[in-house]
Amino acid sequence: MRFSSVLVVTYGRTGSTLLTGVLNTIPGVLVRGENQNMFAGLYQGLRRLRSTREHYADNAHCSTSPFFGTHRLCEQRYLAHARELARGQLVAGSPRHVTVYGFKETRYTRLQLAEDGVGALGPYLDFLAELFPSPAFVVLTRDHGDAAASSFWRRLGRDRACEQMRLFDEDVHQWAVGREDVLWLDYDDALAGPRPYGALFDFLHAFYDAGKIGHVLGTQHSDDNRRPTVTALPWPGAVTG
Repeated sequence: MRFSSVLVVTYGRTGSTLLTGVLNTIPGVLVRGENQNMFAGLYQGLRRLRSTREHYADNAHCSTSPFFGTHRLCEQRYLAHARELARGQLVAGSPRHVTVYGFKETRYTRLQLAEDGVGALGPYLDFLAELFPSPAFVVLTRDHGDAAASSFWRRLGRDRACEQMRLFDEDVHQWAVGREDVLWLDYDDALAGPRPYGALFDFLHAFYDAGKIGHVLGTQHSDDNRRPTVTALPWPGAVTG
């Protein structure tokens, strides 16, 4: 593996639960499921720390100041504690040795980010790149109409759901320009051909276990994401690093 963490960035009903299962076939890798944008709170805290230092640190030395001690707030210490918390929450309790960890999240549309108090997607992904060690960002997409057909999107309606997906694609494309740690993966393309998810394993430089992947693909994942069994065939050029 050429990365130390893996973050799946997507929206609802793209096959992300299946993708998580595929990623977890890699020795030493543990990718957890959704957490309702749990790390958004850490992001908000860091933004407030930066803002407080920027605006009030100069007047924080005196104990009579309402912002006494603000100059002692430390961004790097905050990030160090946040990294320890993130790893502990995701890795704790795992029965296996974990060398690469991460999670998948679907709450990255503009509406959902606004609900979670995050704001723009790009700066939030920048924060996650600071929070997680040497991360790989796997951006999973799907035909908007196919995804919107799920009951997951019923509250928004098909047209609004497709618009949110389109804006997601646009926002991530803008953020990902020039980055070498981002892989775009389409749900249908990933399953096509004799070596499903092959591009993912090439990108990660990860071992491709055809038997384990075939088992994952033959198992139902999530509630309404059923697909016929796809058999992963052996690939002689699998990377073992």
